[in-house]
Formats: sequence, structure tokens, C-alpha cells
Amino acid sequence: MNPIETEAILLSQIDYKEYDKIVTFLTLASGKLSGILRGAKKLHSKHVGMTEPFSYVRVLYKQTKGSDLVQIQKVELLDGYMNIRQNYQKILFASYFTELVYSAVIPEEESTKIFSIFKTALHSLDEAKNLHIAKLIFEIKLLQALSIFPNLDHCSCGRAVIIREKNRLPRLHQSGRYQLDPSTGMVCCPNCLLPKVRTIAPGTILSLYHLHHSELPHLSIAPQSLKELHDAFLAYFRYHFNKKIRSSSLLPKL
Repeated sequence: MNPIETEAILLSQIDYKEYDKIVTFLTLASGKLSGILRGAKKLHSKHVGMTEPFSYVRVLYKQTKGSDLVQIQKVELLDGYMNIRQNYQKILFASYFTELVYSAVIPEEESTKIFSIFKTALHSLDEAKNLHIAKLIFEIKLLQALSIFPNLDHCSCGRAVIIREKNRLPRLHQSGRYQLDPSTGMVCCPNCLLPKVRTIAPGTILSLYHLHHSELPHLSIAPQSLKELHDAFLAYFRYHFNKKIRSSSLLPKL
């Protein structure tokens, strides 16, 4: 096959043999790929420093018949996000974003959308003043793109959660604590709370509803709601990716 050139964001790297590396990257239009980059560990390699996670690159690769690994012929650095790499807290958030994308199952037809979300999140993180807000925006957009965003309309028991009436702001059908259940993708109302699932305040449910239906860059949300959504979304990612998101434990506390 002829070589393919694409924009990509690097997700991981591991050593392979004496001088090579296996890198995994999210492509603009072909999903996630892993490939061998020959000589990447050599001191004078032209690819030194170009295989770091969350680097934005242009990759030239060739499909190898009968192998899950592509042969990477060239990597060109487009943006290394140096402002992020010079700030320890931003590195932690970028690493968390990267682990989520690395862990997700990304259909090829959704690659362009998720690539754009990931790239935009890194640019936002580069300039962000509130890193937790940048994180929340990325999580919401990723859940939406993967079609696993919670259904906020009804509880699994069938009761309405959000009431929408003409010329009135949306409101909750019941007062009390709620839950987001990753196993059903729905809200648990105060009558249907599950054991071992953290509850969240009614105000957090309403905030999430508004965030889901708004332009996210201008959001405002209380610190307690940020914390509750962090815990709830982490449970979602663990359930749907079937693995623990290790980098989450390193994120600064609210």
C-alpha cells in the first residue's frame, strides 16, 4: 500500500527492541493506530522528542499486511504544547485527557469529531485559568461524542427527572439527592437510589442539564458541583472503558 499522511495526536509510547518505539496515536480520520517508529531511541534520531504524549504531529505511515502495527516512516512536530509542559498542573490535566482518549473505543467514523475535541481541549488547557472547568468541558464533549452522555430526561423507573414548560426554566420533578448510573446511562431519582453509587445534589443535575444544552466555553458552575461531576464522570469512564483511569488520582483537588 502507498504511504498515508495524516495529522495525529500522540497518546502513548513504549520502548521496543534496542532503538525503536511503539507509539499509539489518534489520527484525524482513521481512528487510533499503533506503529513502530524505527530508531526513535537513538541519540541523534530526527524523531527525538517527537513521541511525547499529547504532541500534535503529522505522521507518514504505511499499513503492513497481516499486522496490527503500522510502519511509521516520518513524524513531524506541529505543536508540542510547550506552555502545558512547563506547568506541572497542566501536564497532569493533559495526561488525564490523553488517557481518556487512549482508553476509549473510537469508531473510525467518529475519529474526526473526537480528534477535534481533543485538539481543542489541549489548546484550551494551554490558555486556561481554571483547569477544572477546562477538564469538565472536555469530559462533557467526549461523553457526547462517544454517545455515552447520561440521559437526563427520565429515571430508569420511568419517572420524569427534568420538567420543561413553555416560558419557564427547566426544573426537577423531585427534590432530594440523585445519582448518575453508568450501567443504564440514566439518572436515578431520589426514590431509586442504588447502593455504592455516589449521590449528587439536585443543583448539580440541573447544572449538568444546562451544560448539555449550552455553549460550554462560557459555563459557570459551583465548586461542589464540579467535584460531584468529577466523581460521577469518572465512574462513567471506568464502566464504559472497563479500566481504572489512573491519571485521575494525580489531578489537583478542588
